[in-house]
Parts: sequence; C-alpha cells; structure tokens
Amino acid sequence: MDAVRLQNELNLALNRGTESIPYIRALIFTGAAERYASLPDPAPMEALGHLKEKLKNDSEDALWELFDTAVKAIRVMPGPSIEFVLINGRTYCTSNTTEEGKT
Repeated sequence: MDAVRLQNELNLALNRGTESIPYIRALIFTGAAERYASLPDPAPMEALGHLKEKLKNDSEDALWELFDTAVKAIRVMPGPSIEFVLINGRTYCTSNTTEEGKT
C-alpha cells in the first residue's frame, strides 16, 4: 500500500514540475525500496543450495559450515547438558550423562 502511495506522490511531483530533484530522487528510491521489500532474498537459498552440494560429499568442513550457519547460540546447562539455539528460534538440548556402558 505504501508503494502505491509513493508512486502516486511521485506522479504528482513530476506533473507539478516545481519539486526539487533531491525530493523526486528520494521518492523514486523510497518507492523502489517499498516495492522490492516484500520480495524474498534469494541469497540464503542459494547459499543453502551450495551447502547441500558440499554435504553430499560428506565433507567435515561442510558440517562445520552448516553448524556455523544454523546455530545461533550454545549454552552449557547444569546436568550436564548442552543446549543449541538455532537461527529459527528452535532449541535442542543434548545430555552428556554417562551410565554403565553408555557414553
């Protein structure tokens, strides 16, 4: 809705002919930013595709790159356990308890 409003304001400014160049330039850039703000950013999907290709080769470097990309925080909890907070907000908890014959 803001993009349409900005486009209308730009059209009016151009029709009047009395507006300053910096004002018209600002309307153009702001309108373009509003129009393209709703488009998805292809960069993360492209990076994910490259990472998938690396993971197909069972590369240890790719596993660490995935870990660095996906994990936002690591918390050492009492118990002992480790909590991983992912970039999407999900939390995974692992337990490091040892029992007879288990690690």
